[in-house]
Amino acid sequence: MTCGHWDSVVAITLLAKMGESPIENGQNGRKVEFINFFEEIMNITQKTPHLLITPNIPKRKGTDFTQEEMASLFQQLTEHLREVFWIASTDWQEIIYISPGYVEIWGRSCDSLYARPLDWLDSVVDADREQVIAAMSAISSGDTSDIAFPEYRIHRPDGSERWIKAHTFTLCDVTGNIRWIAGVAEDITERKQAETGQRESNDFVKALADHIPALLGHWTPELRYTFASKEYTKLLGRSEAEMQGIRIQDLVGDELFRIREPYIRSALRGEPQSFEGTLPKPDGNVLHVLAQYIPHKVDGQVQGVFGLVTDITSIKHDQEQLRVSDAALKAVSQGVVIRGADQFILSANDAFASITGYSTTEIIGRDYCLLVGPLTDPHQAERIRMSFEYGTEFSGDILHYRKDGSAFWNELTISPVHDEQGQLTHFVGITRDITKRKHAEESLRIAAVAFESQEGMMVTDANSVILQVNRALTEITGYMAEEIIGQTPRLFKSGRHNTAFYAAMWDSIKRTGGWHGEIWDRRKNGEIYPKWLAITAVKSEDGAVTHYVGAHTDISTRKAEEDVIKNMAFYDPLTQLPNRHLLNDRLSQAMAASKRSACYGALMLLDLDNFKPLNDTHGHIAGDQLLIKAAERLNKCVREMDTVARFGGDEFIVMLNGLGTDKAESTSQAGIIAEKIRAALSEPYLLTIRHNEKADATVEHHCSASVGVTLFFNYEASYSEILKKADMAMYQAKKAGRNLIRFHDSNI
Repeated sequence: MTCGHWDSVVAITLLAKMGESPIENGQNGRKVEFINFFEEIMNITQKTPHLLITPNIPKRKGTDFTQEEMASLFQQLTEHLREVFWIASTDWQEIIYISPGYVEIWGRSCDSLYARPLDWLDSVVDADREQVIAAMSAISSGDTSDIAFPEYRIHRPDGSERWIKAHTFTLCDVTGNIRWIAGVAEDITERKQAETGQRESNDFVKALADHIPALLGHWTPELRYTFASKEYTKLLGRSEAEMQGIRIQDLVGDELFRIREPYIRSALRGEPQSFEGTLPKPDGNVLHVLAQYIPHKVDGQVQGVFGLVTDITSIKHDQEQLRVSDAALKAVSQGVVIRGADQFILSANDAFASITGYSTTEIIGRDYCLLVGPLTDPHQAERIRMSFEYGTEFSGDILHYRKDGSAFWNELTISPVHDEQGQLTHFVGITRDITKRKHAEESLRIAAVAFESQEGMMVTDANSVILQVNRALTEITGYMAEEIIGQTPRLFKSGRHNTAFYAAMWDSIKRTGGWHGEIWDRRKNGEIYPKWLAITAVKSEDGAVTHYVGAHTDISTRKAEEDVIKNMAFYDPLTQLPNRHLLNDRLSQAMAASKRSACYGALMLLDLDNFKPLNDTHGHIAGDQLLIKAAERLNKCVREMDTVARFGGDEFIVMLNGLGTDKAESTSQAGIIAEKIRAALSEPYLLTIRHNEKADATVEHHCSASVGVTLFFNYEASYSEILKKADMAMYQAKKAGRNLIRFHDSNI
């Protein structure tokens, strides 16, 4: 199969004066005979010369071919190329020659390309076209260096896609001027598919590595990195790109490599290795790991080594915790006993033996009932039995007996323990001898009559465990006495006081023996309320604190009355907005803040238009509704840090804080908020009109606002001066037609 325009090829050979005049190849500037032009093509296509020889090519010495023979030679050469060989004008607007491979690879006729030289460019995939055009432009600009096209994709007419690799060079005449552009393009689709397959295979292996619980890496026999699981690279603190080709010695450091190298070398000899060790993390922490080095064999030959690292830090931690727990069990002052699910005691610590008088050897294998005596409360004993039978918790005080028969008060807590499947395995009992505390409690009962006063009273032990409360305290808190006793005062904690508050309280108690002051607590129903609390420490003869007595007075009613008075003094009773007094205080604070931050503030004075006609027509109740609704809209237009106040009548003030350090920017911000307010107040209002003899009616009222704005900074102006400027600006807004915004102009 041949393509048209073969005469053009003959013309090229004539222009070149083949066999006589040299052609300068733009690849490296050397001059070659035209016959060597074929060698250039062979070099580019990486073909061996014998592939280009056919029986029809005359065998000659030298280069004394006739023009017809050279044309035939050129034709046979290009027809036997699987690649596409082409020659074009330097501006790419004319195809001098295109080899038959174009039909095979592009799926288009050569004639179509001769007719439309840039037709092939339309088939280039959109994503690749820009870089192809850039390469063409570089060649056309006169760059005579060897230019390799980027690999690109084309769409064939049948819808299939091919990958193309092109190589381009320039042809010059004897004067060194570029006359033509030539090149070879080959179909590399199969290679690309193979690369994609290999990449997908690698991705598959990498995905598997990323999802196994252990950390997996692979190293060459030269101990250079090839791939690793995502968690492996994360642990080492390196990216995938940073890891490529890195030596394991450079990755883990000389010291750790020296320790691991014997294991790695053994694995490279085909001997799997496994050992425990440590691995430093980038953050400075250390992991305990089980490391395995597994030979990677292909056809019986070791091609590398897999490193498999399992994090056993948690296992080591659990082992250490078990050791520490065992030591702690022996060291604690409270008695600890472990009972199996089958009712027999498995172990006990030294403190339990000391409390009960039994040795640990005597206790093991016995039933917990060995502590029960003649005066043991049968109800509590039954609760303990039920706890063991049903696997529930127990907590309470019970009278128990030692080995010598003496009684002691046991503060006992029993907790069931279950395995991962939820099966009961054993019980843990915590025992504390509270006999002395019980005696102190008995002494306190003597003062029970005095204790029952109008104030809430509470008695705790030295550890703040509540021992007794009176009826007044239960009425104040809402808890029953049974719910309070055994707890600590943290039961009432409201969360309104920080750690420093309680630290100061206890510091006073320790230094002076008492504390009194106002505190906020929480009732059982969740209500937070204020109370007056006085705490007194009760000490023994040797000066040790044995109890604390607290007197609680509910002052919520008094505080509420104070709040009402404060509200009346600082808030408008109709709209609940700050009044002039509170506004004055907040403006002073805002000016002080402006001085500290160097930020501008703004004050807006606004007046509701058409307010009086509403009052005259529908009465003051309708007017009050309008004021309330306007106040609600104003609050929605400003930030939480800003203030909306009622100035009186139908006038409101809006104060903006911390606008910015630039005056122009602050003016712009204030203008935006002012416009937001103006627009919000201009929306229709639905008001309920009440009549004595007729049913209530709903009317739609339209109202607008005239807004005057002035900025303030530091203490440049007094409160009255700022207000006066805002008032003047508002007057200008009204004068200009109402429903407008005006900023204060110092020239007015």
